[in-house]
Amino acid sequence: MPKNISLVRGRVRKKRSIAARKFHSKVEISMPESLPVRATNKYASTASINPTTTTRKVNAWDNRFWKRSLAKRRADICYDLQLRLRCRARRQQQEHEISRLAVRATKAEQQQSFLRQEAEAQAKVARLEGAKSRQVAQFFKDMLAGVGPSAALGRDTTMLKEILDKTADRIGRDLKDQPAVEAELRDIMGKVYFELGEYEKAEGMIREALKIRRAQFGNRHPDVVRSLERLIAALSNQGKYEEIQGLQREAAAMQANLTGNEHPDVPKLLRKLTETSQYAGKPEVAERLQRETLAEKRKLRGNGHPDVAHWLTILACTLDDQGKSAEAETLSREALMIRRNIFGKESPRVVEALTLLAGILRSEDKLPEAATVQSEALVISRKLFGNKHPAVANSLNGLAKILACQGKLAEAEMMYREALAMRREATGGGTQNVTASLANLALVLTAQGKVAEGEPMMREVLALTRKQRGSEHPDVARSLGHLAWILLEQGKFGEAEAMEREALAMLRKLLGNDHPHVADSLGKLAINLEKQGKLSDAEKMCHEALVIARKGLQPDNPASITKIYQQADCLIKLLGNQNKLAEADTEVRRLLEMQKRGLGGVEEHTQLARRLREVGHLHLRLGSQDGAGPLFRESLALLKKLLGDGHPEVNQMRTEYMYYMCDQAGSAGGGEAESLCREVLVTARKAGDSAGLEEVLGGMAGMLFRRGRYAEAEPLYREIIQLRRARLPAGDVLVLEPSASLGRLLSDWCWAERGRALETENRSRTGHAVSSRPKAARKQDAGSGSAGDVARRSREAESLLRDCLAKRLAGPTADHWRTAGDLTSRLGAAVLARAVTDPALNDASRDAKFAEAERLLMDGYGHLDHCDQAGTAEKIPDKYLSDAITRLVHLHEAWNKPGKAAEWRQKLDGLAKSVAAK
Repeated sequence: MPKNISLVRGRVRKKRSIAARKFHSKVEISMPESLPVRATNKYASTASINPTTTTRKVNAWDNRFWKRSLAKRRADICYDLQLRLRCRARRQQQEHEISRLAVRATKAEQQQSFLRQEAEAQAKVARLEGAKSRQVAQFFKDMLAGVGPSAALGRDTTMLKEILDKTADRIGRDLKDQPAVEAELRDIMGKVYFELGEYEKAEGMIREALKIRRAQFGNRHPDVVRSLERLIAALSNQGKYEEIQGLQREAAAMQANLTGNEHPDVPKLLRKLTETSQYAGKPEVAERLQRETLAEKRKLRGNGHPDVAHWLTILACTLDDQGKSAEAETLSREALMIRRNIFGKESPRVVEALTLLAGILRSEDKLPEAATVQSEALVISRKLFGNKHPAVANSLNGLAKILACQGKLAEAEMMYREALAMRREATGGGTQNVTASLANLALVLTAQGKVAEGEPMMREVLALTRKQRGSEHPDVARSLGHLAWILLEQGKFGEAEAMEREALAMLRKLLGNDHPHVADSLGKLAINLEKQGKLSDAEKMCHEALVIARKGLQPDNPASITKIYQQADCLIKLLGNQNKLAEADTEVRRLLEMQKRGLGGVEEHTQLARRLREVGHLHLRLGSQDGAGPLFRESLALLKKLLGDGHPEVNQMRTEYMYYMCDQAGSAGGGEAESLCREVLVTARKAGDSAGLEEVLGGMAGMLFRRGRYAEAEPLYREIIQLRRARLPAGDVLVLEPSASLGRLLSDWCWAERGRALETENRSRTGHAVSSRPKAARKQDAGSGSAGDVARRSREAESLLRDCLAKRLAGPTADHWRTAGDLTSRLGAAVLARAVTDPALNDASRDAKFAEAERLLMDGYGHLDHCDQAGTAEKIPDKYLSDAITRLVHLHEAWNKPGKAAEWRQKLDGLAKSVAAK
């Protein structure tokens, strides 16, 4: 330290001498000679300053200055030393801290090295365990695949189910710490359960796998999407469509987030969503989703993009299924145009669009155009793919459907067989396309009457569908329904009923009680029950089907309207068969209200016109004459509007309306009916329709017969007999009917001639000139012919009626009241007419005729009275009993037995009073 201080002092002295010299120079500079002198000034000028004094003062000042400077310097030196000491101490402290940290780092590095080694060991163990788990999972997966249903087809799967059930109990416990492995195994087990048809267990397994994967990966992972798709499949086979729709939306959105909207899996999921909406009985939901997707594609891609064409075809299919065929056709044509512009005229996409358009045209009943379009698709398919490709099979299948609708069943069968062979060769059999081809072929074979070949084929379809879809699925129910129809065609009512009831129960379980498919199944079951004579049960089924159809009514959906018409039509026929007039009348008027609101198309309204006509006849059958007239008028007006004035069905309805009007007007009326009938007769002759002409001739002849205009009616009946003999076998019932009618006409004509002769005789005897007969009848009678003509007519009438009765008694209708009752009584009347009009008979022969007539008349009346008293299913009109009694009165009057005649006249009066009381 002292050494340092002496050094500092030396430096200070040197600095002081330098500072003094600088000071003197500064003073000389700062005091110039020109400085003004004042009284107070101590010096007048710089010259008056004493240098000695000045130097002394400067030295004093300098000493004071340097003393102060030295103190400051000392303080600075001390501060500097202290600062240096602090820095040194801080440096030493830092070095110590660094050393300490280095020691800690070394220890940490050693510990980290130890932990790394331990982690590597654990990772190695984990890899080994993971590899082991994967090997176990793969082994389990291979084992399940090896003993699964596809490999164990035809074998007992009971043991497999037991293995699965036991594994399911343990998997949650044993793999609790390995969620990925647990999820994978649950997914595999769910798939196997699904193949075994254990859909509830499959659902449970897949739900657990989905839960684990959501917790492990969140909602943005392909495994989650795959689990969702499998869960949707399991729910679909259980018919849980409400839940499925939400899951499908989620899966589609998730797939879009993972891969973007352009990924092919996204539209696939959206298509499944729309299909589910249709299965769930909500085609409007499917339509809305498809319209939204189409609008989005148009906005993003433009109107000429392939994606737009794709969604146009999907929407067109949905609209066609709902009966909106016009819009569906427009959309399908637009899709076809887009694909032709993009891919050219010969492309698989164009073939697909052509097939869709042909199917829509078929549903619109535009069969010739549909056949042309589908044929074009077939030609392109063969050119692109050859003759053995699934696409060619699809085109053949579509064309076969159109040919079947055209009634060309043989050609349709040939094409179905060719399509089936192609699909079997391409896939090896067992696919859904093969199943569809088999079903189509079985149905067309049945339609041709080849039920022996169609039945085993449809049974194979049912077995394949159960294998592909499981034991409970809407497609299985549809196959059951097809098989039931084939069995029904063979008269196997019991087995067909059991099949249809199974299908109905399955649809109720899968789709609910208010689904349209349930209504269809109820309607088919009602037809079966009706054919078995179980009318009450059939009515219940049909009524429930109609209630379901009315619940699903959508005024803008033609398909739902058609369902109502179909179910109501079935119910009305059943009610008519049970003579339930009030219920049938109510239902037909409800349909009429729908028609007036504009609901329904030509086919539905035509069917309604037929039901109006049938209910009108029901009114007549049950004696409600007034109720039949308005229904006949509505039916005729509706048929004219729909089919045109010259249509055969319109002519037939006009004829039946004419019958009604004639019956209402009596023998003096029927002018309007006759005028209508003559118009129809002219139209029928121009059309050349033999059957229609026969109907009109029969109506005209019957009307003239009832009005007593026998001469005009006779040639019409003879023309009918000639027409029917030309196209039908001699013993056919349709040939016997006009022959019997002609026999009745000739018999009544003979009896009318006798009555006129008696009237003339009485008039001449009494002198009265005025006849009680109508003027028109008297005018016709003027040309009725001689006594020989009357005798000839009586002999022909007896011959015709005797031949008809013999053939009827030998047939299946021998015990029917119209044969054993009315026709027998009519023959008795013809024998009586011959007895009183044939001059060639002697007294013995005439008495024999009277006796035979009495026997026939009594037998006929007895059978009619017995059936009336027994209350048969078909009510006997009072008119037939009345006519039978009247003939007995005529017999005894002609046979000169007034007492007997009086007894039968009394019975006739009693019957008239009874009818009046009703």
